[in-house]
Amino acid sequence: MKPYNWKNKTIIVVEDDDYNFRYISEVLNRSNPHLIRAKTGLEAFFLSMEYPYPDLVIMDMKLPEMNGYEATQLIKKFRPNLPVIAFTGCVMNAERKKCMEVGCDFYLSKPTLPETLQDAVHEFLAMPAEKPEYQQYSIF
Repeated sequence: MKPYNWKNKTIIVVEDDDYNFRYISEVLNRSNPHLIRAKTGLEAFFLSMEYPYPDLVIMDMKLPEMNGYEATQLIKKFRPNLPVIAFTGCVMNAERKKCMEVGCDFYLSKPTLPETLQDAVHEFLAMPAEKPEYQQYSIF
């Protein structure tokens, strides 16, 4: 695998399954990012709004409390430039299309090779980050 350095990057990993989270974190931790785990879509939204702002979200779509589609739409409403990578077990073309329609910037299906996950993450972390000014928000 390529030796990426994401030491100053923060990634929210939205994954309710412990095994899948462990896999993602083992692959990404080789490049030293700060990983924050969310187990629900609502938790992911609140974490995306906290300072210091995250650089990337990796979003499972099938989640309790609020699914990944709803969470992505909400995140993009308030943080339109925050990249969201859909990382889901469904491989149907309709699923990919739905992920992109709700605002995901990229789509990966589970399982995926470690190199594929790393390269996809790097594409977004290599872009200049846009840190928004503080803004008050309401999800209602």
